[in-house]
Amino acid sequence: METGLRAMGIEHRRDKRTHVFLRAMLRSVAGEMEVKLTNLSSLGACADYPAQLAPGEEVYLWRGDLTVPGRVAWAENGRIGVEFSRPLDVEAFRSQGRPTADNTVAALHQPVKRLSPQLQRHWAKILSQ
Repeated sequence: METGLRAMGIEHRRDKRTHVFLRAMLRSVAGEMEVKLTNLSSLGACADYPAQLAPGEEVYLWRGDLTVPGRVAWAENGRIGVEFSRPLDVEAFRSQGRPTADNTVAALHQPVKRLSPQLQRHWAKILSQ
C-alpha cells in the first residue's frame, strides 16, 4: 500500500516533467536492459521496468552518447521512478538516437553489398544484351 503524498495523488515536483515515449538503456545491479521512458525532466524520469529494483539502488540511464547517473526513487507494478544525480539536458537526451539528415543521406550513398535475386536477374538480363 502506498503511503505519503503520492498515495493521495499529490506530488510535488521540483521540475516540470514531459510525457515522452522514448527508448533508453538502464544499467542497474540487475544488469543492462532497454526501458521505455514515459516521462522525463532534468531531474528524473519514469520508466517501464519489469525487473525488481529497490528504492535507493544506483542506476545509469543512457541514450546514444549521453549518460546520467541516478537512483531508484520508487518502484511498483513494473515501473520505476529515477531521480538523477545531476541535472540532465532533456532536449539533448531526447535527440540522441534520432537519425540526422546527414546520417540518412550518408546511408543512402553506401554501396550495395548484395543485390536481391530479383535485381541480380534484372541486371544480368540488361548486361547480356
